[in-house]
Amino acid sequence: MKVACRLVSALATSRGGRVAIPPLLIAALAVAAIPIIATLVSNTGRQKASLPPIASTTIPSFPPDFNPQKYENKDNQHVPTIAKNASSLAPESKHAITAKVFDWSDRLLTENNTSIYPSSLQCDKTGKCNQGTPNNASVFAAVWSRFQRYKLTKSADDLKSIVRDLNTFTNRQIVQGIQNDFWGCRLIFELWQSSLPELDQTKNQLQTLCRSIANNPNDLNEIDKVIAQNQFQEANLDEILQGKASGYPLQSKKDYYLEYAGLSSEYVSRYLWFSDKRDLARAKLYFAKAGAGFDLKDTKQKMANLPAFGVAALDLYKATQNSKYLGVATLLMKEKQKDGCESLLDCALTAFFAQEYFQVSQNVLYKTVRDRMLETAVTNGYDEEGYLAYINGVSAFHLFPALNAIYPEHENFLLAGMLMKQ
Repeated sequence: MKVACRLVSALATSRGGRVAIPPLLIAALAVAAIPIIATLVSNTGRQKASLPPIASTTIPSFPPDFNPQKYENKDNQHVPTIAKNASSLAPESKHAITAKVFDWSDRLLTENNTSIYPSSLQCDKTGKCNQGTPNNASVFAAVWSRFQRYKLTKSADDLKSIVRDLNTFTNRQIVQGIQNDFWGCRLIFELWQSSLPELDQTKNQLQTLCRSIANNPNDLNEIDKVIAQNQFQEANLDEILQGKASGYPLQSKKDYYLEYAGLSSEYVSRYLWFSDKRDLARAKLYFAKAGAGFDLKDTKQKMANLPAFGVAALDLYKATQNSKYLGVATLLMKEKQKDGCESLLDCALTAFFAQEYFQVSQNVLYKTVRDRMLETAVTNGYDEEGYLAYINGVSAFHLFPALNAIYPEHENFLLAGMLMKQ
């Protein structure tokens, strides 16, 4: 199923309101930023560029001359953000929720006698539930989330599920193809990079699964035509760093901002995986298309769109070492710290963004940001003791708020996997 289901989630607002954001983090972040002061690399505005060289897959840290404080939104300098040690989710609670989400998902497969994940489970207040249409694209988050728990527990059940899904979704007699306009290769690349010997058997299947993805041909054909002419233009990062849309000559639909950001990350992963320079060019152009719809003052974009755009900026920084992409990610992270998350998808993607930002910054405060997003998702969306659980006993995450309970597979897998991050 296409990303439309996830866009519904992105437009939902929190049942309990926004994240309650305590006042200590700004001071802590300021202290962490003191040692790193300077200017950024030279102008990389709207310039013509040839195909970039192949980069290392090593995750870079903050460059010595990178100053995060430079990217503080001036309107938000004195807004309290998330405090250290603010999350109340205990490790055992995280493990229990993840286990129940996996059990719920497996029950859906068993009840429908299928190996293809549905897009969602939809229930009404009478307790009547129906599964959504089959969604081949859910396999990426499913495999990724199982891998997150397997790294911690070495559960034979998780490895069995990973192998089962890879066998199913690389079998062209069962699955002819996968239409996906968000993260696919971006998620399973992490498994392929793993040095765990028991995953060696999956390497070829992971590559096959990544290569089986089909993206929106209209956008991709336009992008590839520009690349073939060697006339592509990168996003004007200086404009984005000012919180404004980056002017872009190609077609860009603001409603597709989330997909453009997701596909930018997707093509960075393909570039790092298969070393095709065209994929990095595609990633930059999708980022530019997302940048054309960017507006920091648009409150709707401060939900799922901003963290997806932030992850794309971090991914491009990892691939190019261009500090202005890191500056964009820093600007967006500070916005999300201020605003928290307001929908199920927003919480999942912001938690993912915070984890990725931690990996680059090595500042443990972003683990706290991650955990506060997860706590918000649990408080407002996890259905066990409240909402419809007394009727359905679903033990999974539902969209919030909602008159009818909709439990999307994609968001459930992302959240289950993020709960396993240490």
